[in-house]
Amino acid sequence: MLDFLRQIDSFLMVNAYPCFAYESNTDVISLDYTLFRENPGVVDAGNKFHYFSLFDAQIDIVFTALSALKYDDIRMVVTETGWPSKGTRMRLVQASKTLLRTTEILSAKIEEQQGSDSNNLTSNVFN
Repeated sequence: MLDFLRQIDSFLMVNAYPCFAYESNTDVISLDYTLFRENPGVVDAGNKFHYFSLFDAQIDIVFTALSALKYDDIRMVVTETGWPSKGTRMRLVQASKTLLRTTEILSAKIEEQQGSDSNNLTSNVFN
């Protein structure tokens, strides 16, 4: 698949859902880290990078894998992300707030990278 994407100069499309990693690991992943809130961050034991959001860590691991496989020339686009919204009224309110905050942060990241020579982070947020 990566050879094909390289041949046609296309993007690797990634669906990133930090909420699922969080829900499966609430004992080791903080909600603040998952929701882009202020937090002390996490230092990755492998690459020693300091991440302040689970989303950033998830996206970076894709870049790292592409690079390790010698496909670091393939551009990546985040095509889907979000937070589950099915459930109680309280969960729907939390999901809406989370989606709004995620959209604001990802929009800022996109603006930051405009004009950059590096892989562009482009995202559409779905609920």
